[in-house]
Amino acid sequence: MKSLVGIIGGLRKKERSHDVEQTRPKFSLSAGSVQRHELGAIQRAIDAANKINGPIVEIGALFGMTTIKLAKWKLPDKKILAVDNFAWNPLGLSPIEHQELTRGVLGFLLDRGDVEIVVSGKDEFFQSYKETPPSMVFVDAIHSYEETLRDIENAKRIGARIIAGHDYSEEFPGVVQAVNESGGPAELTGSVWLLQSV
Repeated sequence: MKSLVGIIGGLRKKERSHDVEQTRPKFSLSAGSVQRHELGAIQRAIDAANKINGPIVEIGALFGMTTIKLAKWKLPDKKILAVDNFAWNPLGLSPIEHQELTRGVLGFLLDRGDVEIVVSGKDEFFQSYKETPPSMVFVDAIHSYEETLRDIENAKRIGARIIAGHDYSEEFPGVVQAVNESGGPAELTGSVWLLQSV
């Protein structure tokens, strides 16, 4: 298993390769993460979730960049369950390397107990979840219509009081369709959507 330093070092080595440098897109850990102009919507959703019992569940942690933004406004005793099976990432890392990188990014939040990484497929997570209903589920995994709709339905089934997510945009028409068919966004800031609130 490669260390976090080894993974980053390997990426830097690839950047120096003349062949790869010309064809490889720029490396960015924040690609696919919530952007600065969308943070107000995240803060409002977290402020509402703080008033409700139950964890915040993030479906699709990727590298943990959105997880950090979700953690920024949560109360100290509120836990985030970051769910990912680490089967896909845009860097082509193996599942073990992907998970190690995400754990490195989230290290201080994991150490403090603010975040727990749940290594699981999202459907399996929803099927096995028997704890206190989540105060919020944040949907940001597979962006097809079928998968987004299933995530919304599963979040409702386990009793989530707030359902929000990312990538409501022309680039992801499946997300738009699924959210619209589920009642439409009560709030939309950039591509961050809030389906229902308390």
